[in-house]
Amino acid sequence: MEHHDKVLEIWRQYIATGIISEENILPKAIADSWGRCREYGIDPYLKKSSVFLEGRKLKELLKRNKEVIDISRPFIENLYSFFKGSGFIAALADAEGYIIDVMGDKDVMEVCRKTNFVVGALWNEEIASTNMISIVVKEKKPLQIRSTEHYSRWFHTMTGSGAPIKDPEGDMRGILVIFGPYEKANPHTLGMVVAAAHAINNYFHVRRMLIESQISNNFQKTIIESIPEALIAVSNEGYIAMANENARQRLSLPENITGMQIRDVIESGNDNFLNIINSKSNVMDMEVQIIQDRKPKQYLLTCNTILDAEDRPTGKIVILTEIVRARTLVNRMIGARAKFSFKDIAGKHSRALETITLAKRAAKTMSNVLLLGESGTGKNIFAQAIHNESNRAKGPFVSINCAAIPRELIASELFGYSEGAFTGSKRGGNQGKFELSDGGTLCLDEIGEMPLDLQATLLSVIEDKSIIRIGGREVVPVDVRIIATTNRNLKEEVKKGNFREDLYYRLNVFTIEMVPLREMKSDIALLAGYFADKMSARFGNERIRIDNDVVDILTGYAWPGNVRELQNVIERAISVSLTNVITVDELPPEIRKKPVAMDRDVSLKSMERQLLLELMQSDLSKTDVAKKLNITRCTLYRKLKTYGIPYQ
Repeated sequence: MEHHDKVLEIWRQYIATGIISEENILPKAIADSWGRCREYGIDPYLKKSSVFLEGRKLKELLKRNKEVIDISRPFIENLYSFFKGSGFIAALADAEGYIIDVMGDKDVMEVCRKTNFVVGALWNEEIASTNMISIVVKEKKPLQIRSTEHYSRWFHTMTGSGAPIKDPEGDMRGILVIFGPYEKANPHTLGMVVAAAHAINNYFHVRRMLIESQISNNFQKTIIESIPEALIAVSNEGYIAMANENARQRLSLPENITGMQIRDVIESGNDNFLNIINSKSNVMDMEVQIIQDRKPKQYLLTCNTILDAEDRPTGKIVILTEIVRARTLVNRMIGARAKFSFKDIAGKHSRALETITLAKRAAKTMSNVLLLGESGTGKNIFAQAIHNESNRAKGPFVSINCAAIPRELIASELFGYSEGAFTGSKRGGNQGKFELSDGGTLCLDEIGEMPLDLQATLLSVIEDKSIIRIGGREVVPVDVRIIATTNRNLKEEVKKGNFREDLYYRLNVFTIEMVPLREMKSDIALLAGYFADKMSARFGNERIRIDNDVVDILTGYAWPGNVRELQNVIERAISVSLTNVITVDELPPEIRKKPVAMDRDVSLKSMERQLLLELMQSDLSKTDVAKKLNITRCTLYRKLKTYGIPYQ
């Protein structure tokens, strides 16, 4: 509920002020949608869609979309069978946001009618605000919208997942959604919708092939084989009626498997898996471990009863999804990826270039990386750039702030928990950040804030390359590279007993120290211009110029908040400026009138460096520069090297 409550407070502030207070919490797609809804003048307490088609126009809508309705219907029915009785509904909308198919329990459908969530109703952003249909219409990619992320207060108790359906030409033909009570949301719902939409996309391809070649007798078999999951149909007596190619490959099953007993072809040691199949209960997305070639492998298991014409159980449909693939889909959809690369890092100062060069070297290694530096120096951006430059770039990039999570929750966030581990734990348990970052990079922000007792567990995970969930017994292998960041002096923390020495040396394989902005004065004007250009493009403004007086003030300021503070100052100046030139009047008062005082030694060094730089850029020879400063040539060369000033 933490995310729910935080976003609710952000929503309240936004409705009252039009300002999103914490942009890092709200997904960008949601924030952009809220902004458009506000521009449209949509009532934030909207209860239903006001546009729906009837009569001839409704018939035309359904006729236009007959192909996507016919193809999607079996998949919608299949999805509905998984959550029947849970209060969730499955629906299909066309590319414009008109609902063209809905399926749910009778009482839920009655609620849908009251809100005009019915066939023929329009649920795009301009009419029905931010919702699971409108967000996919705009973004054209799979997304999940949770409770308070809806623009309308009326829908804050609901959660929805949607994915686009595309034809072979890449055109969006529809949107598949699952929508229901927030408190009953399942972490795998988005993955299910994505998998179903992907199967429907494949179905489009197959249907075109069938029409062209008129091979109608292979229709069902081709669809089954196009599903990326392993699928097996088993009779009540345990005989295999059908298994697709993915099932045969992943479970090492023989080619001609039809009619064989499943217990005879599944490797020994899988009694738990076989007992679930033979039970009378259905399961959905249950995590199971299956032994293959004497090695355990993790799957998500969905097992549903097959009924005959008289609703009598005749067998089970078994669907196995490799948990690695499920994680990849979920990470891709929820944004567990690194957005920044080294191309996004500006700076020409010699120390900045040295830091970039060192970080690029670190990216090419398999070693853990420790990024040290003050707040605002760009540690997280460098972490993302290192990931994107490494051989793990295609894997997930998961970041966790060790200082932002309550002490009692950080272990479950990192290592996950098993079902029944504690009161309120999810059915089937929950994956931690280590599992979600398997095959990629885990960024441990503010590692210096991690509780001492948890540091021992982290050390064990790093050494063993495996985790055991809280309350669990199974050892789960994880292939994760650690990038840790901190603004603390970890050596001093080790001396004080606040940080484990052995963990420090495990992390301190490749250390990179971030340079404070005050020590790179020559880059301030460059960075200010870079941020101005970037934000002008984002806001759709003309290119913004920075007045020379502003540059002088920015260069003379000490920047205790470093690059992040500079970026915020430029963004504020652009926001309040009425022209395409940032003047002194647009700067915050604390920078314009009362610059932060620098440390005296830092100030003197900065002045000395600036004087050296100006003299070296003049027409004077090195001998004349040394005489002017009343120092020897050797001392001059030493100072030039210290301050990173070229002297060739």
